[in-house]
Amino acid sequence: METFNVELKLTVDEAKKIAEILEFKVGVEQGLVDYHKKRLAEADDGHGNPKELHKTLINEHRGSHKQISYLLGVLNIAIKDAQERTSEPF
Repeated sequence: METFNVELKLTVDEAKKIAEILEFKVGVEQGLVDYHKKRLAEADDGHGNPKELHKTLINEHRGSHKQISYLLGVLNIAIKDAQERTSEPF
């Protein structure tokens, strides 16, 4: 996979708002992983869905969770760095 350098110009407030959204999305993905784990543990899920579907969905949501968590971590580092550079010395 090719990688590209991307530069975003955001204010700290804008970056914080994006971080809040990403934090919410991380929680949603984790909730979906937990839901599908529960459904997988049941012998008959009541919806006619095979267990393989739940296994696939668990893996997809785990992947999304990891990607979003990584992006959130990078954004939080950038926010912290920006705040440190713009803070007044004592």
